[in-house]
This record gives sequence, C-alpha cells and structure tokens, in this order.
Amino acid sequence: MTPAAPELVALLAACRARPADDLPRLVLADWLDENGQPERAEFVRIQVEVSHPTADVERIRGLKKREAELLAEHENEWTGGYQAAAALMTPLNRRRENGGFAPVPPPHRFVRGMVRIGNTAEFVERPELREWMRSPEILWLEQIDFSFTTADWFVKADLPDELHGRIGLTLGEAGTAPAELRRQFRLLAVSGNFAAVRSLTVLGGTGELALEEVTQGDVTHLVAVSVIGDEKQRAAGMIASAPFTSLSSLHLGRLTEAGIRILAASPHLGNLTHLNLLTCPIGDGGMVALCRSGLAHTLRRVEFPNTGISDVGVIALAKSPLFAHMLSPPVPVPKSHIGDDGLKRLNLMMNRIGDDGLKALAESEHLLRLCELVLRENVVGDAGVEALAASPFAANLQFLDFWRNRITDRGAFALARSPHLNKVMDLSVKENAVGPAGAAALAERFGERAKV
Repeated sequence: MTPAAPELVALLAACRARPADDLPRLVLADWLDENGQPERAEFVRIQVEVSHPTADVERIRGLKKREAELLAEHENEWTGGYQAAAALMTPLNRRRENGGFAPVPPPHRFVRGMVRIGNTAEFVERPELREWMRSPEILWLEQIDFSFTTADWFVKADLPDELHGRIGLTLGEAGTAPAELRRQFRLLAVSGNFAAVRSLTVLGGTGELALEEVTQGDVTHLVAVSVIGDEKQRAAGMIASAPFTSLSSLHLGRLTEAGIRILAASPHLGNLTHLNLLTCPIGDGGMVALCRSGLAHTLRRVEFPNTGISDVGVIALAKSPLFAHMLSPPVPVPKSHIGDDGLKRLNLMMNRIGDDGLKALAESEHLLRLCELVLRENVVGDAGVEALAASPFAANLQFLDFWRNRITDRGAFALARSPHLNKVMDLSVKENAVGPAGAAALAERFGERAKV
C-alpha cells in the first residue's frame, strides 16, 4: 500500500475542516491536476459548482451529464472498492435471525468531491467495513453518518480510529420525554465518542435542550451544526457563548434579528464561513447587524432568500465587507473557479427590495463579480432597473431575474438600450407591468433570451 502524499493528506484535512468553503476544494483540484489526476480534479470542480443554486439550467445539465460519465468510469476506484465491501456486508436474500430481510448496507455518495456514507449504525463493527476503512481511499471519506433517537448505542460503540473527525451525528426526538432527552444529550457530551463527531444535526423541537447539554462538553471539534425546526433564540446564545472555535457551517432554524445580534457578538466564530439564513426572518435590523459585525470579514457563503429584508438591508450589504468577501475570488486564487470566469451568484428573491436597494448594488464595483442576480418577487420598479442598466459594473451579468416586480415599459426600454448588458443569456421580467412596446424592445435586443 503506497502512502498518500503529505500534501494530499493536508489538503483533504483542510476540506473536512471547512466543509462549506470552496477554496480548499478548488486548491485540492489544482493539486490533483498537477499530480496526474485531471479527471478527479474535474469531478471536484463540477461538484463544487453544482452545489451553488443557479438559473443556468443548461450549464448545470451539462455538468451533471459529465459528472455521471466520470462516476461511471471511476466510482469504484474513487471509493476504494466501497461498493464491493458493501455487497459483502449483506448478501441478497439473507434473513436475520429475528425475522425479516437483512438491512441494506449504507449507501455512499459524493458531496463536493468527497465521499459520504449513509447511516452505518448496524454495520460499523462489520469486518468488511473495517477492512475498507484501512484502504488509502479513507482519506477521501469526509463523513459517515449515524442517525438515532437515542444516544445510548453511540456512546458505547467501538468506533474505529479511522472515523475520528469523520462522523456526522443526527439526533431526533421521536416522542421521547424531555427528561430522557436531556439524559441522552448529557451522555453524548461526556462520552469519548463525541470527540469523533464533526457534524451535529438536531431534528424537531429539541434544539435548545440538545445544545444546553452538548455545550457542557468539548465542542471545539465540531465544524458544522444544524438545529432544524427551532424558532427560539436561546440556541443562538448557546452557540455564541460556547467555544465553537472550529465551526465552519451553521444553521439555526428560523433565526431572527435578535439571534443574528447574539451571533455577531460572539468571540468564538472566527472560522465561520457559511451561515444558512434561508427563510430566516432577520429583517433589515439583522442584516445591518451582520454587515457591521466581525462575521462580515469571515463569511464567504450566506443565503438571503425570504429573509424579510428591504432597501435598508441591501444598502447595508452593498457597503459592507461581507458583500466584497462573498463576491471576491478565493485568495490565493486557484486555477479553478466557480462558474464562468470565477463569477458568483447573488439570490435575493422573495424579499421587499425596491429601487434604492438595486441602485446601491448597481453603484458597487463588486457587482462586476456577479454573473447572476436574482430579485424575483421583490418590489423593484423602473428607477432601480434604470440604475442597473446604466451601471458599468453590470457588464458581467448573464442571468437577471426580475419575475414579479413592478417594472413597466420604461424599465424594459432601459434594459433594452443598456450599453453594458452585453453578456445577458437570460432575462426574466415575467409578471411585471411590461406592455407590448416594452416586450418588443426586449425581444429586439435579447431575442428569446428575454422572458416577458
């Protein structure tokens, strides 16, 4: 067995430590290119790109097709024969002694170029799985998942050393009484196996209870935390006050402005690169607090759709280091980028953004880093569209979505006459007040690329 190159070991460790950050993955892809593995480099880049939502359906379709081709040729090689090991774990039609069919071996999948394996509770002690874990491809295993409604089995399990720092743990309540849940979470926090966990997800309405117990233990090894379905803000307080110094990705249910302010004041979140705010009602106050906080200098990926922000919030974003940081290419710049020419995407759909907010974006030089701007279901009118059409910083925009706003023929004429929107591949002004004259002007300029 040939030992892996020290550079590769370090690069894969960096990818595991920063799961939502593109930079380690793209640097890894460049290393693979330079060391005789161009197809795996291409695969990593493809999976990184398709992990970012986009309106460029044709491009994603092409990438997915190429992804499937690469997997068809290399999947068994890139998993170190995991499929063969899984087949040995549960032969077809073997019945369990207590009746019923044997469980299906845990499936695997590739996430952003690295391997993840599904729920393994019934298989982790099987010799076939242990043997696979001794293969060189274990380096590419980012996460192996365990899902429980009780932590009793996990805290007592004999976990292989190879899984240290690679376990994703999901806990659900399943009708369990609060006192029992508290006992379970307390057991987890003080168990030796908890140190092997990299990602913690809590389902149902027990998020605050879970965090209250878990944060009594050592949480410095956790790189991702997600509390699903929790609408209270005490969870934010517990995250902010505990030493989550390695935390890279965070999702706390429906965070509000109060929760954002609590997180923004934390001294422990210096490594946070991804904050999931999708459908979180943070409003303008939350956006302003975020943009003025230290997190504005560390976050690289934030979701803003349906967050209740208006012009005030977008103006704060346009002037914040957060906007520049989200849109700037990784430094040092790897050879590979996200999207065409390393351009980024900004999705602000389902908010209350109007003309002043779009004007602020149009006046920012960082707009040049955007290939896609989504303002679907906002309140943008003609003045905002005119500002964008007149902005030289709009020169790289390829996808513009103004579906269901307040644009009339006046705004349509401005878009059609813009000297800067020469790269537009798709422009949607559906469900606006654009009439036949405006539609004709857009059709003359953009042809079928304009959707009216």
